[in-house]
Amino acid sequence: MVELTFDEELAMLEAIQKKVKTRLDELKGAAKDDLMEAYEENGIDRRSIKANGSPIGKVSIRFTKAKPTINPARKAQALEALTAMGLTEVVPVKGWEKRFTHCGDIVLDAESGELAEWALWEFEKPYCAMVTGCKPEDVIDAMSTKLQGENIIGLLGE
Repeated sequence: MVELTFDEELAMLEAIQKKVKTRLDELKGAAKDDLMEAYEENGIDRRSIKANGSPIGKVSIRFTKAKPTINPARKAQALEALTAMGLTEVVPVKGWEKRFTHCGDIVLDAESGELAEWALWEFEKPYCAMVTGCKPEDVIDAMSTKLQGENIIGLLGE
């Protein structure tokens, strides 16, 4: 049996995932749509996924938690009442950061040039890594001579 390097195994798995993702998404979408339709028609909220007659998984509906919501026609009244109860908060509008720039670690209002003493400049920092590339056709081309008739699933281990 052929031994795969770490990078070869990563590339193979990434390629296999890309190859099956489209079909898997189609099947999951159909299963979810069928169940949502069944729920609308007769209240069925789950069903087994069977392989060779044996239940091996399930498709089920997730429900939101029941809760009060604000009547759009009475939003001002709701906000007034919630504020009086201490149940509101003030938050900056989305994208407020775009108005500001920096000089070193000093934050400035980009429109007026005024110093924003209340702000700190947060420099970019890494937050994740990702795998890209590994197109199925590229992996197959790169690995074809090494694999020659090997059982790909068997190469991937347990």
